[in-house]
Amino acid sequence: MKKPALLLIFISLLSLHASAQTKQITNNDYALGIKERFYVLKSNKDFREGQYLAYNQTGNTIFCQGYYKNNQKDSLWTYYSFDAKVAAKGYYKENKKVGVWDAYNFKEELQVRYDYSTKQLILYKPNKNNSEDRQFNVINDKDTLNVQMDHSAVYLDGDGLMMKPAVFRSVKYPAAARERHIQGVVLIAVTIDTECKITNYRIKNSVGFGCDEEALRAVKQITGDWIPGVYQGKSVISEYDIPFSFTLAND
Repeated sequence: MKKPALLLIFISLLSLHASAQTKQITNNDYALGIKERFYVLKSNKDFREGQYLAYNQTGNTIFCQGYYKNNQKDSLWTYYSFDAKVAAKGYYKENKKVGVWDAYNFKEELQVRYDYSTKQLILYKPNKNNSEDRQFNVINDKDTLNVQMDHSAVYLDGDGLMMKPAVFRSVKYPAAARERHIQGVVLIAVTIDTECKITNYRIKNSVGFGCDEEALRAVKQITGDWIPGVYQGKSVISEYDIPFSFTLAND
């Protein structure tokens, strides 16, 4: 009967010891509009240890939460879209994603499930721009084939995180488009090779009045994990479409 009490005391002592060794840091990145709160060792301010949180500048919208162990990402991490919906979640071990990660679209519906330990795509529900029933350009040596693929290239972080909060907040509605009440979807096409390298950013559907250039700038800031498209059971170089919507708020 005494063991649970002794265990509780031991855990409490460990917690007190950890808190005595760390201090909380608040970091403001005004350019990106992000406020970070995390813990570092008192003996080394560059060594993170403990809970990590990222918010917007006012602190009322969370962007990310996780945990550092030995200055590396560890345990469960959850990422949120710019409107505070869950965008992706899974586990890190020694700064690397491990096990099954889930990623969601803007409606907070499960879109991608991927096992980083086995490198296996478990589930993928593409958006309408990259649906499985459409044809894609597959680049084979000097030829380009327009074919229906096994699946397109997959952004493993999901649509909900493709425009990360920092990227989304950096986008400016072009003045020329705003003055003329121009709205629409700019479609950016990219080429993704078998090593997941992204090249050949180009405008596939134009809105004009500065929207194209702003969308292209934002898309080039996208970071995250990809896997290549698959055609006839093999990884291939292929094109992928990324839509970027410009919508004016109602007056």
